[in-house]
Amino acid sequence: MYVTKTDSVLVRETLRDTVVRIRADSASLRALLECDSLGRVRVRELLSLKASGRIPPPTLSIKDNVIHVQAKVDSMSIYLSMKDRVESRVRNDTSNSSKVTPVYVQRPWQKFLCWSGALCWLMLLGWAGFRAYKRFNPYLKSI
Repeated sequence: MYVTKTDSVLVRETLRDTVVRIRADSASLRALLECDSLGRVRVRELLSLKASGRIPPPTLSIKDNVIHVQAKVDSMSIYLSMKDRVESRVRNDTSNSSKVTPVYVQRPWQKFLCWSGALCWLMLLGWAGFRAYKRFNPYLKSI
């Protein structure tokens, strides 16, 4: 009887490129402006200033009666390279039981020859023993 055990591991990797889009974001600035006696524009009052998660508060500057508002924004898309890895394990156990047969089996006629040969040897040894006993025993010489 023998048992075979096999373990298999199958790994499948897939490389994918993808883009993650981030929703729009905004910041706002409301201010009251006025002109002075020389005709230059000035900020009279800031009514509201709103920043968001990714955008810091904007910077405001007035130069030559032109308003400049700047806000630095991070990129709006993230490029990712993703790797999917799927691992599957398979275990296979196989057992096989077989009948044990001897390599050499005597046939009935071979058994007969073995027993008859042994019987012949016993008879021969008995006859030789009897002859030796008869030769050295003085009472049996006449037989």
